[in-house]
Amino acid sequence: MALNKLSSTFLLLVSLSATLTGAQLIPASPPTPTVPIASASSSWLTTTSPMSNSAYAPSPATWSKGASKYPSYFGEAKIAHAALGAAAFLFCFPLGGIIVKVWPHRHIVWIHAAIQMFALAVFVASTGLGIWMGLKINALDHYHCVIGLVTLGLLGLQPLMKLHWFHEKIPKVVHFVHIHLWLGRVLILLGIVDGGLGFQFAATFKGPQWASGWKIAYGVCGALVWIIYVSVVIVWVELKKPDAGMTRIAENEEMTALNQARGRTDERPKTAETVASTVHDVEVGEVVPIEPIRPARPRAL
Repeated sequence: MALNKLSSTFLLLVSLSATLTGAQLIPASPPTPTVPIASASSSWLTTTSPMSNSAYAPSPATWSKGASKYPSYFGEAKIAHAALGAAAFLFCFPLGGIIVKVWPHRHIVWIHAAIQMFALAVFVASTGLGIWMGLKINALDHYHCVIGLVTLGLLGLQPLMKLHWFHEKIPKVVHFVHIHLWLGRVLILLGIVDGGLGFQFAATFKGPQWASGWKIAYGVCGALVWIIYVSVVIVWVELKKPDAGMTRIAENEEMTALNQARGRTDERPKTAETVASTVHDVEVGEVVPIEPIRPARPRAL
């Protein structure tokens, strides 16, 4: 039953990835040439005007008002915005999610946290450039900008759901762990999709445009990254578990790592899942239970 659910989930995610790739391959309306600007010298961009008759484009009044305010480095800012966002969601965030599942390192919790915080910093820099460009063209209410800001806000909540694990006196709320896991996975997908929407949005305002090759490359890479991420984090890890009722869930692994870091290697979180996991380890031979030797009591006369 669980295998059928995992197969259905995997097929659904593959179809979403294929849809994302297909969206990148849809040809846009043929642009008309315009006057080249200084920032169009980059090989990443082409000097074409925005798509005509696009329902997603800012109004002509916005173009005429904002075009004169474009600084000479607007094209470079757009390249940096796209590069940082792609690095965050096509590499850093998926890497942090995969490594915590496949690398049984003693300090894997801290390694995972360091990678994800670095990825968040990269995305913050990308969002900062996006906000600056949105203010220049008066388009912060566009769906690409709104989705990016919502994604950043939810990513900022992710570390807060884990802070209670680092304090001994705060009860360990198991529900926060599942929210943290699934919210992170959804946000990675949302960030990848929003990157594709960003390419479409960039084609609706004046200035140098992205070459078609970069759009196709992003769609293909985004689909491959998501398929690999889902295959490792959800499908492969779940199928590797021998029994769903006797597994070591994420919160127990993290608490064990924290206890080891604090020098208390003999402590484990006292939960039903931990007991089941310990029983399983004993059965498969991973842990040898050691019974303490107690002195015999003297017999009463």
